[in-house]
Amino acid sequence: MASVVPVLSRVTFPPGEPSGWVPLYTMVTFRPDISYTTAKKVAVRQSQIVATVVKTALAAAILGVGWAAYSSRTEGRG
Repeated sequence: MASVVPVLSRVTFPPGEPSGWVPLYTMVTFRPDISYTTAKKVAVRQSQIVATVVKTALAAAILGVGWAAYSSRTEGRG
């Protein structure tokens, strides 16, 4: 572990906005290269992505339950 510390103290973060999924806590606590304004923008964008995924999954689940209920009602009529 001691041999890694000197290397880590000289390595800087890449400049510019973070790429990939970086939690807000990590951006504001462990990434001195990211401004709070940038961290906030990224966090808002990530929150919107999560909200969209949840809404899409919920809509798909509701449609699936509705289709299953419809199918079970129409099977008995044939």
